[in-house]
Amino acid sequence: MTKVILKVYNIGNETLANIISTLCGKQISGIFHTSVEVFGSEYFFQGGITKAVPNTTMFGNPIRIHQMGETKISLEELEEYLEILSNKFNNQSYHLLQNNCNNFSDSLIYFLVEKNVPEYILEVQELASTNETISNMVNMMYKTDQKEI
Repeated sequence: MTKVILKVYNIGNETLANIISTLCGKQISGIFHTSVEVFGSEYFFQGGITKAVPNTTMFGNPIRIHQMGETKISLEELEEYLEILSNKFNNQSYHLLQNNCNNFSDSLIYFLVEKNVPEYILEVQELASTNETISNMVNMMYKTDQKEI
């Protein structure tokens, strides 16, 4: 069996976290990027599913590391599942609030150990999705991006 590790990076600055906290009416602890370390590699979603040598990503040092358990899944099964996930997690499907690195980590961890990522990780995007101001700003950003393509 192989250990499954969730790495959490804080990629937002304090000002942005404070703005989101103010708009949502709830204090948030950060804006997070996550990755999953398993079988000696670190996997994350950024413009597609990316595989890296652990602790060498551009995100710096993780602020939290969660031991999620051990998987009975083989490396071959993982690679097959990642191929399936690439249909959902690719450059065209990325959405800041609906389909991001944290959703990818949640899907992968559930496949590996039948657990979800800790609630605080998805909380920011869930709060932002339910806030009309933030939601409209993000959706406008995506409409603008689509027009440029």
